[in-house]
Amino acid sequence: DTMRVLLLSANTGEGHNSPAKAVMGVLESRGVECTMADTLAFLSPGFSKFICDWHVRLYRHGRKLFDLGYRFAEFTSNPDEFNPIYELLALGAAKMRDWIREGDYDAILCSHAFAGVMVTEVRRSWGLEIPSYFVSTDYTCHPTVEQCDLDGYFISAKGQIGEFTVAGIPEEKVIVSGIPVRQDFYTRGDKVSARQALELPENATVVLLMCGSMGCGPIPVLTENLMSHLHEDAYVVAVCGSNESLYQHVSAIKDDRLRVLGFTDRISDYMDAADLIITKPGGLSSTEAANKALPMVFVNFVGGCESRNFNFFLEKGYAVGSAAVKEAAQIAADLAADGVRRQAMSQALAENFTVNSGLFIADFLMDAAEKYRNKQKEAAGVL
Repeated sequence: DTMRVLLLSANTGEGHNSPAKAVMGVLESRGVECTMADTLAFLSPGFSKFICDWHVRLYRHGRKLFDLGYRFAEFTSNPDEFNPIYELLALGAAKMRDWIREGDYDAILCSHAFAGVMVTEVRRSWGLEIPSYFVSTDYTCHPTVEQCDLDGYFISAKGQIGEFTVAGIPEEKVIVSGIPVRQDFYTRGDKVSARQALELPENATVVLLMCGSMGCGPIPVLTENLMSHLHEDAYVVAVCGSNESLYQHVSAIKDDRLRVLGFTDRISDYMDAADLIITKPGGLSSTEAANKALPMVFVNFVGGCESRNFNFFLEKGYAVGSAAVKEAAQIAADLAADGVRRQAMSQALAENFTVNSGLFIADFLMDAAEKYRNKQKEAAGVL
């Protein structure tokens, strides 16, 4: 019979959905039946929509509040204390339990701490034995991960092991896998071919400007500053995502060296064509660029867990950047003019991002699911 895997995310932007989808893509290519679900919908679809809407609003317009909230959650993270988030999520556990039983799953992967918490409550209250794992989507240990009790924790980098053990996670359960991204980001396409396919100037220094699926931050100001600082033979591709008003604002900047895009499914191709990328330090976008060995300039205007990503990449020399928009534009222009530095950054990324995390996690899950299935058969006297 077919192996079944459940992937649990939370409705708070593509940064948590995409890594789950990346693993799902590999599993499905191997004939595994996958189901992806929004954890918050087990509380109620209305609650999920409410959280999602407020997350997007805070992320786009209330960045200081967003950062403050994250820091408060970090400060109050203690596995032994009463946790209101745990108690709230536990309210959806009975509904989740029934749904999991009905689905007859062989393994569970949680790409959000909220999902890990709810699965933990199902395990504690009803003895769920299905192998269950958490995958980190940033270069840090998220608040509320300490409330999870799962079989394993896939983390982004070796340097984060200490953060997870401090949060009370046993070291033997911590698995360094990297953050999974779509399979096309693990291959580096030919730059000349990519530029020809995308009709980009072949001899220009191509700068890719991207700010996540929600297209947040002061991108018009950043773009204007960037265009004024860049040398004449540079070319900028600005990707505005699903943010229509941002697209209109950036399109109002008239410059022959600028191409403005809304949503595009060709980010992998644009990364192959680019010499550097300017982006916010989201876990997903930084990992995609890192696997392409593409030098990064970060604009850290959101804060929260993205500050942890920012610090990680800058400390390792994989990226440069600033929290100040005008300074970030200048840094990007300087890097665009410095091929030697870009080459060194690209080499550092190529040497350190060597694991296909999507394949690694899919292999691990299938192995755990197979062992679980055999155990179930033994208990039923089939083996």
